[in-house]
Amino acid sequence: MEDSKNMLDGLAPVIIRSKNNLARQYLTLGYRDRAVARTFYVSGEASYPRLYSYKIFKYREGVTYTRRAKRYALLSLYTGQTLEVKRKIYNQLFKTENSEGRPFFSRFVDKNDEDYIKEMNRTWEEYLKDGAGASGDNKTADSSGGVKKEGSVIEPAFEGRVEKQVRFRKEQVVARYLINGEFDKAELIIRTYVEDYNYKLIMATLVYLESSDTHSGEQAASDKKKDYAGMIIHHKDNYHILRQEKSILEELVGQVRVADDVKKDNEVIETRDEKIKEEPASGTDTKPVEQ
Repeated sequence: MEDSKNMLDGLAPVIIRSKNNLARQYLTLGYRDRAVARTFYVSGEASYPRLYSYKIFKYREGVTYTRRAKRYALLSLYTGQTLEVKRKIYNQLFKTENSEGRPFFSRFVDKNDEDYIKEMNRTWEEYLKDGAGASGDNKTADSSGGVKKEGSVIEPAFEGRVEKQVRFRKEQVVARYLINGEFDKAELIIRTYVEDYNYKLIMATLVYLESSDTHSGEQAASDKKKDYAGMIIHHKDNYHILRQEKSILEELVGQVRVADDVKKDNEVIETRDEKIKEEPASGTDTKPVEQ
């Protein structure tokens, strides 16, 4: 709850300065969910001490709402950026996707406006001619089974001609949407090629803002104080993929020994049962029979 409050309070000035109504709405939803999380926390603390399951339920709901509050905060951070910054965020998103072997939009990555427009206006026939002329020397095999071109773009080793042509046309449509600032329309197409779109978009936002200076003057001085790398940790936690290494519990497995008296109680029960077996039954006569 403290982390969510710090994140919301830290991003609030940037969102308010952006004058973006949608970003402000996301920020409001973040504060609302944090208030709901605090209500769950207070209910769990004030409940009867022996209602353990009820307390755990309240705390779990509180954690869920605090995570959602941080999601809204990061969504407002992306939404409040300018059109130019959003284009660069998408460039960072596609750059990461290309390096992982998903080549969608690879021919537009890291290009200036002039080359971007030229690539957007190319026809399929021109693309085939340029691709046929550039194939061979500039491609190397990759361990994942793909073909690595110049740079960090990895294209699949086998891709159908029709499938590649469809991807070519959709890339052109997305390029027009992005250059015109119609990000909502571009999102509908990008989601069909990029899995976990929301997670990767916010991750690209944080990576880009951490590695570049997006503002100048007094605003830049205040933005540099923000720890975007620290927000990446919270962003991963929101999607339950924070842990990259073994947890403390997994590291201690094999070293921890639980000491209890179960074994001793079993020994006592076994010795008692043996004594009962040795003693005669209560209804039998133990005296010797006289003849």
